Amino acid sequence: MLGPLTRARKGILVTLVVAYIALDVPRDGAVGQALISAIWVVALVLVGRLVWHGAGVRLSPDGIRDRRLFGQLFVPWDAVDPEHAPAVVRSFEVMPAYRRPELVRGRLRPVSAWNVDGRFLARVIREYAGRPDFRPAIGTAAELDRLARENEPPRG
Repeated sequence: MLGPLTRARKGILVTLVVAYIALDVPRDGAVGQALISAIWVVALVLVGRLVWHGAGVRLSPDGIRDRRLFGQLFVPWDAVDPEHAPAVVRSFEVMPAYRRPELVRGRLRPVSAWNVDGRFLARVIREYAGRPDFRPAIGTAAELDRLARENEPPRG
């Protein structure tokens, strides 16, 4: 599975290459060289931002933090409705059900699941929303082992 930085780098690179080809600027001469330089500067700035700030979803005892290239979202556990399962919008996005959306910091949008399976993330979000007693263990090796055991796909 690709991590968030690998996917972001590939996405940025593909976008820049497609834009460069679509513009059909001669690759030699001052204009072509200036365009190539500008594309590389933009790519380095975007990748640098991802590396510096991190990207992807992180669960903590306080809530869900989702960092993206442009902006971030923080959803405290008290904002999540434990009675309703989060919706897996796409394999890489999960939309929590909100009980108190006014507590959310950032624009209400799906949480990115670039660095984790969307169905697994949805189950874990619902579990932590409904079981505050499990939250202090978030981030520990023992808790990760418990989640992995309880969410293993059936064999057979």
